[in-house]
Amino acid sequence: MQHEDWKYERSCFLTPEQWQQLDEEVSTIERSYNHPSRWGRCRNLLLYLYHRISWLFMILLTLGGARTYAQSGIVTEDQVWAPVREEGGITVFRRSRPDRSTDEVRLLATFPVSRDRVMALLGQVSRYVEWVYKCDEATLVKRLSEDEMVYYTSIDLPWPVVDRDIVIHSTSWIDPGTGDILSESAATNGNYPKVADHVRMVDFHSYWRISTSGPDETTIDYRVSSDIGGSIPSWLINLGITTGPLHSMQQLEALLTEGS
Repeated sequence: MQHEDWKYERSCFLTPEQWQQLDEEVSTIERSYNHPSRWGRCRNLLLYLYHRISWLFMILLTLGGARTYAQSGIVTEDQVWAPVREEGGITVFRRSRPDRSTDEVRLLATFPVSRDRVMALLGQVSRYVEWVYKCDEATLVKRLSEDEMVYYTSIDLPWPVVDRDIVIHSTSWIDPGTGDILSESAATNGNYPKVADHVRMVDFHSYWRISTSGPDETTIDYRVSSDIGGSIPSWLINLGITTGPLHSMQQLEALLTEGS
């Protein structure tokens, strides 16, 4: 994780005493890397690399897609969103939920493009690899209607963490009260075959509200909640849970405004 990303997350979940303990463990590994014996150097180099690469896993938790927001139970509005950061007009929030071990993330952004342009790009599953963070494969499994589809995505994670994949059912519709386009997605137990060397995610919800906020100006409200599965501890995931969604939104904006 880049330092600029890390400084926003460091104080959110662990006490100063817990951070001191972790820092001491890292320092011990770094110091022992210079162990005089050949085996000692090799062993400690592997420990050092594992510890460092493990922190990269904090960048996880992003995906796009589309179902009803109220139906999924992704949110209860009495739980307050805590602002985390703001970069380039994109505001990031997070909040804990009593029914989940990992936090929920929310992003708000306004882009200088039409809503039709946004929807056109979000509907192109094959292009998710261009903007969804760490996505290395995106395949349309079945288009059920103009507003409903099932698709598969794979997330490429740094060694030694096992890659993740997920099958997602997405639906979009128009809010009759506001005219906004809403979309929601959820993990589904589709018939897509299991992929070797991947952990299949089975708990995922995301929500989009896409509204026209001016001539050729679109506001996006994106929320995501997920359990990535496997044995990675929840507190470690929470440390960097906003990084992936933020990078994805930045890449989405770059594609949308390309050539503008």
